[in-house]
Amino acid sequence: MTRTLTTLLLAALFLALATPALAAHSKLVITVDRPIAVFVDGTMLEFEDGTTSVELVGIDPGRHLVEFRNFVGKVVGEGSVRIPTEGPAIVRARWAGKQFSVYDTVLLAPEPRTEVVVVEHHTTVVEPVETVSVSANIGGFGMSASASAGFGTVDTVVHHDATVVHSDVVVHETVVHDDVVVHEARPTSALVTFRVTDDESMNLWIDGKRAWAYHVGSAEKAVSIPTGEHFVEVKDFMEDETVCRGQLYVDRDLTVGISVAGCLQVFNDSTAFSRR
Repeated sequence: MTRTLTTLLLAALFLALATPALAAHSKLVITVDRPIAVFVDGTMLEFEDGTTSVELVGIDPGRHLVEFRNFVGKVVGEGSVRIPTEGPAIVRARWAGKQFSVYDTVLLAPEPRTEVVVVEHHTTVVEPVETVSVSANIGGFGMSASASAGFGTVDTVVHHDATVVHSDVVVHETVVHDDVVVHEARPTSALVTFRVTDDESMNLWIDGKRAWAYHVGSAEKAVSIPTGEHFVEVKDFMEDETVCRGQLYVDRDLTVGISVAGCLQVFNDSTAFSRR
């Protein structure tokens, strides 16, 4: 009964710890046209390396205050952004000409659930008893016993008519150990955000299929990709030349910069892409 209750409590604990991974998350991306500090709900965001964009991943649904402050901390503009409550989304906004605007909201498919399986194992182990002591005096016979605490070996000596008999007795006890093993399933897909960093027109191909044709407009696109290794190509505007190709390994959400001269750069995992 005690073992069953312990197992249930452990299972509840592991499921509770897994809850944040099950929750769908949204992302806010804000692009600016001049050097300025960007705050969301009073927290300053860091600019992505080599870009004029900030992003906040895991933002809660609902309305949020966005502020723009100059180098002395004075608020020079503000606005609000609504993160959808219908499900995970990418919301894009810009600060240009001292005006704030939200220009794109994309609802995403919910992430697959990550299952947690708790398996209980019962292992029977035979271990020596630490201490044994025996003494007796029966009809002129003397008997004594001593134990070796580290090995559980009992040396018994019996005295009878000047004859000494030695015998070794090993006494064991049975101990049951309970082991709990937790297996966590890997997500089946991840969100990969591709971002053009040099403003050059290009075409992105993933596993032999065109995933994005960038010419004008938003220089960023989010793609849901199955986890695992994928063959990626970057081709020029007319698709006459492949300027970059390689293997992209996806095991979590990634942010990838694309430039015609510099190929692909994964901002949050430098080992995820290898050029071929």
